[in-house]
Amino acid sequence: MMKTADISQANKEVMYAFRFDNSNKYVYLNQQQLDHLPYLSTVVNSTNKFLSAQNENGEYLLNSSIDYKWFMIILDSISSKTAYDLFNKLEEHENVLDILELFDYLGVSLFSIPLFKDEYLMLSTPINNDNKDRLIQYDRVNLSEMRNKAAEFIIALNKNEYNLDDIRTVNNIFSLVLLILSTPTAFSSRFCHHTLKVVSKCCFSLFLKEQQLQFRTIQQ
Repeated sequence: MMKTADISQANKEVMYAFRFDNSNKYVYLNQQQLDHLPYLSTVVNSTNKFLSAQNENGEYLLNSSIDYKWFMIILDSISSKTAYDLFNKLEEHENVLDILELFDYLGVSLFSIPLFKDEYLMLSTPINNDNKDRLIQYDRVNLSEMRNKAAEFIIALNKNEYNLDDIRTVNNIFSLVLLILSTPTAFSSRFCHHTLKVVSKCCFSLFLKEQQLQFRTIQQ
């Protein structure tokens, strides 16, 4: 078995092996992938302090809270830099809130916090100068870009990145979500289903009764 930090003869790339406690499956990550997963980087860098983090094969052990299937969906979205995959590859019967919780637990910060052209959205935390270049305004884009910006928007909403005490922000969140749900040719039914789940948790109760009714009408 290939051990942790074994060096591939093909490309001399260092690989890190991780074993999932809840399924006994394992995965190999390269340094670039590891850099996008701060929690796993901490596991690797803390090995000398916590020797129990590795088994006799040199694999890093992941606790049962890290589900293998959800982890692989997250890893795929990181590798492809496609936020939309995080939702579209998760089946409707599975809870999107759980995979987003794991997403946060792993410390993934690859995707931007979207700000949309002509839509006012107040952030819950002011952006410092170092992060301003990460904000993306929505303009005319292709279908793939539109899907990814929508997914990044839902991720940011789930992480409370927008100020929900600001009524104008709430109203524009409503408009953006309604656009997603009313454009079935652009967004899959699976993505729309998971979007509704996040909205129900984060801000549905903040919408006006008339707005809530519009969502219920779309669901029917």
